[in-house]
Amino acid sequence: MRHWIAVIAAFVLTTISTAAWADAPASGTFTAKDACPAVQSIKKGTNPGNVMLTPGTGYTVVSANKNPPTHYLLLVPGASPDRRWAEVGCGTLSGAAPQSPPPASGGAATTPPASGAQSSADEHMHPTVTTHDTYVLAVSWEPDFCAPPKFASKPECKAETPTSFDASHFTLHGLWRDPWPRPYSNCQADGQTYMAAANDNTRWGEIPVTLSAPTKAHLDEDMPGTKSHLEGHEWIVHGTCAGVSADAFFARATALLDAVNASSVRTFFTGKLGQRLSIDELRAAVDQAFGPGTGKNVIMDCASGLVTEVHFGLTGDVMGKGDLASMLAAGYVPGDNRPCRAGNIKAAAQ
Repeated sequence: MRHWIAVIAAFVLTTISTAAWADAPASGTFTAKDACPAVQSIKKGTNPGNVMLTPGTGYTVVSANKNPPTHYLLLVPGASPDRRWAEVGCGTLSGAAPQSPPPASGGAATTPPASGAQSSADEHMHPTVTTHDTYVLAVSWEPDFCAPPKFASKPECKAETPTSFDASHFTLHGLWRDPWPRPYSNCQADGQTYMAAANDNTRWGEIPVTLSAPTKAHLDEDMPGTKSHLEGHEWIVHGTCAGVSADAFFARATALLDAVNASSVRTFFTGKLGQRLSIDELRAAVDQAFGPGTGKNVIMDCASGLVTEVHFGLTGDVMGKGDLASMLAAGYVPGDNRPCRAGNIKAAAQ
């Protein structure tokens, strides 16, 4: 019994310690003035690859460890992983968005927030959207997604034919901020209101998503899952934290998907129908389509031996005018609990 109490206590302490280093909003460019270590963990000081900041080099700021910060989380190109913590004294910050003042002792704010403004606590929960943000573009291979019997009865799978768009093109699963803001859906009022429905796929149709006619028509083709109201789930869980309207969010997501489908990655993929695809082959195809080094920022998701999705790690003006190739070149390897090294590609059912 004492052993399990000790284990539980250690888990709680670890959780509290981890929470203490939760991200706070920050943005801008951090220009190193010293060759300081760029660590993966502030508490442990771990530094895979013994990475050091290069004096005079500017690094994109992803977030801070707290407000006011002692460390900034930076994108360090060439490092693995490429998100590293550096002490604030190691350089200077420029181009940062203004931050709310930290609470005074006793928990009271030093200055009441303006009407409609978020408190510093709210900002802590909902990181500021900046022009340098990180997202996962998740695209599906619908024939493989629909292969398992548990999905074959879904409306989008029943509608699939060998000549339909989703039989020969990637389709849209989602565009996800990474790391996700927590709580995921409280960035807008409707996120809080419809969270329960977003977490129950039988209730996705209850979620209102306001789209223009052109965006809706485009989305209906690019996202077969709209037949199951997938757009409602994606909007509440991910889109409400993107800092744009639902129409702008899905217009941007479909534009990025179109860029994938317009590339040689799609023709490479369709050329592998009935064959086995490895992650190395896919990354080589991405390198050829979007430039050397972009393929390393792509992973596959598989189920039952089939490649169901491809995830692209993007960094840059994702919600604005950033092009897919440059954002992929500046991107990162998306995290995934089900890494897939190889899988089969099937055609749509006859």
